[in-house]
Amino acid sequence: MGTVNHLLELRQKRGIGAVDLAAAAGVTRQTIYAMEAGNYVPNTVVALKLARALDVKVEDLFKIEDDTRTIPESLDAILLGEPQAAY
Repeated sequence: MGTVNHLLELRQKRGIGAVDLAAAAGVTRQTIYAMEAGNYVPNTVVALKLARALDVKVEDLFKIEDDTRTIPESLDAILLGEPQAAY
């Protein structure tokens, strides 16, 4: 399971520079860029500070990708032809 983030999109929508957002969250500008690129997942405190600075919920910034996989339905097989004798 991976994560999806909307940090860059929301930061740009709010017109907040990476340096200003980094200062509000207590991280470096490089950390902001790493998060936006999906190379770094912040801890809870940083995620909460980012959400506060962008005036959104943490869930609006970061989401866990759904890992539900479809399991194929089991079907009964019908064998055609005559049964073979066991030797």
